[in-house]
Amino acid sequence: MKMGIRMVISVILCLFISCVAANAQNIECPCIADTMFSGHSSEHNTNCGARTNLRVKGWQGIVVFRFDIAKLEGGKIDSAILKVYCSAITGTGKSPLTLIDMKISTIAHDWIEGDGDYTPTDKFSTYDSPGADIGKWADKDHDGNGRNGIQINVEDAINGVGDSVLNPEILEVTFAVSEWTEIPLDPETVKALVDGSQYGIAVWQPDIGINLDLASREANGGQNAALLLIHARGLAVDRRCKLATEWGGMKGNKGL
Repeated sequence: MKMGIRMVISVILCLFISCVAANAQNIECPCIADTMFSGHSSEHNTNCGARTNLRVKGWQGIVVFRFDIAKLEGGKIDSAILKVYCSAITGTGKSPLTLIDMKISTIAHDWIEGDGDYTPTDKFSTYDSPGADIGKWADKDHDGNGRNGIQINVEDAINGVGDSVLNPEILEVTFAVSEWTEIPLDPETVKALVDGSQYGIAVWQPDIGINLDLASREANGGQNAALLLIHARGLAVDRRCKLATEWGGMKGNKGL
C-alpha cells in the first residue's frame, strides 16, 4: 500500500514539474504591419506601408512595427526581444554601426499601414496623420515640436511623449548589413501592447545623417520581417497539468 502511495505521489510530482516547465514558453510574435514616417518637408504626407526598406533617420525616418500578440494574453512576460534585419547602412554611418542613443517605445495611437512607397495620401498613416478615418496622432501637441505647419504629428505619440511608453535606456546596440540584431525590451513595454493601450513598437535614432535601413515584411517574401521574441509563463494549460490535477483529486477522494 505504501509503495502504491509513493508511486502515485511520484507520478503527480513528475507531472507537476513537467507542467510548470511546459507552461514557460518561448513565443514568436510575427510582424503583421510596418511602415516608416518622415517629417521631411517633401515627405511628411507620404505613406510608406509597402516599402521593402524602412529607414531609421531621426525625425526623417521613424519606423514602427505591429505584432500579432494574441498568444501573450493572460500570461506573465519574463523577457522580450525585438529582432530586426539590417538591409543597408549609408550616409554618415557604416557597417557595423553601433548606436548609444537609440530609443525604443510604444506608439500610443492606432495607425493604418497602407500600401504606399513614399505615396502622398490622407487615407493611410503618415508623419502628419495615422489615417484620416482614425483621427489625429494625439489629442493635443505634447512635445511642442510642430513641422511643416502642422503642430500635432507622430512625434506626439512615441518616445514616451503623450501616452506612449518609453523603453528603458538602451546603452548600446549594433547593426550590420545583412545580419539580424536583437534588442532587449522591458517586459512592461510589451505588456502595454497586450493590454490594448498601445499599437506597436517604434524605433528611433536622432542622427539625420545616418541612414539605417531595416527590412520590412514586404522584403524577401517576408523572410526578413521583424519579430517580437517573448519568454512568458501562464499562457496555456497543458494536458498533463489537467491530468495531474485529476490525480490530485483522486488522491483526496480515496484518502491515499
